[in-house]
Amino acid sequence: MAIVAGTFTASALAKSVLQADRMWADSMINADFVADVEVVKAILAEQNARVSELVDGDKDRTVRVHWLNMCDEVPVPCDGDDCDLAGNQLGSDFKDYAITECQKWSFTVNENALRSNDYNLEDLVAKGILKADKILSEEIARFTMERLETFKGENVVSDGTGSVVADETYIESADWNERLFAYFYRVSKQNKFSSPFLLSGSNLFEEKFITMLNASNSNGSGAAAAFKFMRTYFDLFNVDAYNTPDAKTYMINRGAVAFASKNYYGAVPTVYKSQDRYSVASRNLPGVRYDVFYTNRCSGTTIMHDWTFVANFDLFLNPLGCTAERTGVLSFINGTTP
Repeated sequence: MAIVAGTFTASALAKSVLQADRMWADSMINADFVADVEVVKAILAEQNARVSELVDGDKDRTVRVHWLNMCDEVPVPCDGDDCDLAGNQLGSDFKDYAITECQKWSFTVNENALRSNDYNLEDLVAKGILKADKILSEEIARFTMERLETFKGENVVSDGTGSVVADETYIESADWNERLFAYFYRVSKQNKFSSPFLLSGSNLFEEKFITMLNASNSNGSGAAAAFKFMRTYFDLFNVDAYNTPDAKTYMINRGAVAFASKNYYGAVPTVYKSQDRYSVASRNLPGVRYDVFYTNRCSGTTIMHDWTFVANFDLFLNPLGCTAERTGVLSFINGTTP
């Protein structure tokens, strides 16, 4: 479809979004736009906190996070009253948070440049949408690692395979195999993690790969069962990169952290003087939408089309942990105790 010079209408936007969907479905094309964000996907998959926008959420950067809270529950002696069955109210508590992180990425299309290639404006915008998604998604992943590192608690298991130094637990390289899951299980029990999962970089990745290949062998089924004992996610691009030179694995209790994002505009463009504002869904991160700001301007003998994509997001730690030290996040380093 030809674009009328100097304009980019709502219908043209809809066509660009559809074109982006087609490109995403093409394995040859989407390889350039798939973001390395397994750390965020893992947290989203395990998240049980409910994030909601406040009624006046369009006026600020605040979200409400509803956390599950069942701490400090103990039995009491029977009192002979079988009629009064009321007890402590379980469920969830909430806390309001201001989203602190905002990242943006912009691109410009020169209309004159379209005359000398096979792409039209809609095609270029579609690729711009996918590129913005990749760039912002990977920044969200980098930030998630940064924030997760600040959430570390202290491992109460001071004996056994790991050596605890403050908020780090060191495990010798020779011990990173299927037998380590027995230690992880004990750590999760004694730290009172009710539903733990592991987030790892290169630690255990190759060991699990080989173990799964041997799972059908009579002498390999036990090792495979060990690796299946605790849910494990691998992010080969963010965990090690952020913690270099350390190779780390995190144990996280389900519900300990929550990811939140917020957009201010809907899918249909709204005109604000010389700008159109709307939002598009991330294809890399489920539930995330990016606000988009569009305008055009005259520049010499051509029209320039400008887009800015904005991500508002944050990662929060459950404030309802039963103790200050037990944050629900533990860190393990592959290496010798310093």
